[in-house]
Amino acid sequence: MFNTFHNPKITDCGIGISMPSGGTGDQYINAEIARCGTGIQYRDPPDLLSSLGLPPNTPPKFVLEALRILKAHENAPPAQREALLKKAKIGPFLQGAASVAALITLAISPDLAPVTALLKAVISKTAG
Repeated sequence: MFNTFHNPKITDCGIGISMPSGGTGDQYINAEIARCGTGIQYRDPPDLLSSLGLPPNTPPKFVLEALRILKAHENAPPAQREALLKKAKIGPFLQGAASVAALITLAISPDLAPVTALLKAVISKTAG
């Protein structure tokens, strides 16, 4: 459950507000932050790959591609979506039914947009 803070005044601290990357979580309305080392800190997200049941060496661009494939075929039967994933570049990185199910669930989740933005940011950082 997330909280909403109205008119918080945060002063003389190291970090005013710390929140997960992607900006999801608590809401701060009309916040005043003064004399803090860092006003708003976006923390690294939990390890997305491990939460999806994927190995740490899975390229983020393969995850993004898999999510796009699943989104494009969201009305397809589960067996067809699984077959599409196995044929995609992410196929060799899939670690059984758990990672397939996690990707399918994420593709229809409200969290898809922030995860997609995070993956794009990671891809752009590693490409540059």
